[in-house]
Amino acid sequence: MRILDVGCGTGSSQLYATHVVVGIDIDPKRVAIARQKHPGATFYTMSAHDMRQFREAEFDSVVSNVAVPYMDIPVALAEISRVLKPGGTLHITLHNPSFTWGGIASLLSSP
Repeated sequence: MRILDVGCGTGSSQLYATHVVVGIDIDPKRVAIARQKHPGATFYTMSAHDMRQFREAEFDSVVSNVAVPYMDIPVALAEISRVLKPGGTLHITLHNPSFTWGGIASLLSSP
C-alpha cells in the first residue's frame, strides 16, 4: 500500500513506521527534518496544487493532517483525486472548530 501524506510537515505521522509513505510539504525546512527522521521514506518539497510529478492513480491512500484549509481547496482536492487510485481512501483531519473560529474572529476584529 502506497500512502501520500499531503502537508507532511516534519513527518510526525505514525504511518511512516509501518507503511510505504511519500510525504510532500511546501516548506523545505520541514521536509529536511522529515528526511532526517525517516531516512527510508521519500519526501518532496511540493505543493498539493501541482503534483504532476506523480502519475494518475499512483496512491492507494492519501492523508492530510490539518493542512488542507491552508490550500486552495478545490485545486488541491482535484490533484488528490487525480493521484488517488479508484476506490482509494482519503483521510483529512482539520483543526477543532473552536481553533478555527478563534482564527476567524481575530481576523474580523483586526483593523
